[in-house]
Amino acid sequence: MVYKALELSGDEKVAFMDGEQPHVYYRMTGNSTVYLDKGIKDKDLKYIQGLHAEPKALLEPIHIVSCAYKRVSILFEVLRTNIEKQDVGMRPIYIHICNNGNDEQATTIQSILNGIKSLAGYRIRTFRDNPGGFARFHMMQDAIKEFGVDYFVLLDDDIQLPVPHGLRDLVAEARPQEYNSWWGRHFKGPDKDYYSSRLSPPDLKAGKHSDVIKFHYAGTGLAVIDADIARFYFFLLDKVPEIYRKVEDLWLSYVVHQLGWRVRRIIMADVNFMEDAASNKNNSTRKLVQSTSLWKDLKPVKLKMLEELRSCGWNV
Repeated sequence: MVYKALELSGDEKVAFMDGEQPHVYYRMTGNSTVYLDKGIKDKDLKYIQGLHAEPKALLEPIHIVSCAYKRVSILFEVLRTNIEKQDVGMRPIYIHICNNGNDEQATTIQSILNGIKSLAGYRIRTFRDNPGGFARFHMMQDAIKEFGVDYFVLLDDDIQLPVPHGLRDLVAEARPQEYNSWWGRHFKGPDKDYYSSRLSPPDLKAGKHSDVIKFHYAGTGLAVIDADIARFYFFLLDKVPEIYRKVEDLWLSYVVHQLGWRVRRIIMADVNFMEDAASNKNNSTRKLVQSTSLWKDLKPVKLKMLEELRSCGWNV
């Protein structure tokens, strides 16, 4: 029994003493000790050396949640970078896609995911009422029921991770009761508006001011979060005023602070922000992302929403 348990640890964690002394390797049979000769030892040792040190079935999977709406034409390119080209060892990767389009788009997404050979599995759920980014939380709630997830990776469909270790490094930032992101804001004071942050967008992209590690607001475009967040009722749409249902990132930031969780900045170099000419040289892709981005339309909404959340006791 002990011998079989040690096998599961793999070659790197099992060693034999040198020499041919009969006491170095034996097996219990009933109440007797049966010594094994060197031939049997060598045969079993060869078998153990063929085992991987980290059996895939025992490794924690990586669960990615993304939304898809008007950028399906670049989804394959994005997922190839964020999944297929990533080195995460033997950890299996699952992706959960929130389809905020129609059934035809869901079929297209399925075809794209079938082309990502390194995926261990995927789920697609179509939201015909298009709840925007709030769809993520419903997908997360489904996933924890089916898989028992510990952490979720949140990725937008216009961000490409550094290759080959961006996903590995992002997952390494996961902590209990934390929501950690590459993009966010540290507000300058409660009398300042949403766009008054100690970190500018160029600062975030370049990884400047590494001493600023606390975020008040964190974006959902490139983040990792404790899966327990999906167990709370705060993300049911009837709990959120309709005007704010496209601003799930600010709402999430508010909720985790109210829960007493930590919101931490992740510094990561060489992220391809596909809307940005500095990091994306493909002009047609850049124009597509720019034409479908919502952030410009949501600027007045975020300004008003932050004011209201502060009036509800959010001291940021």
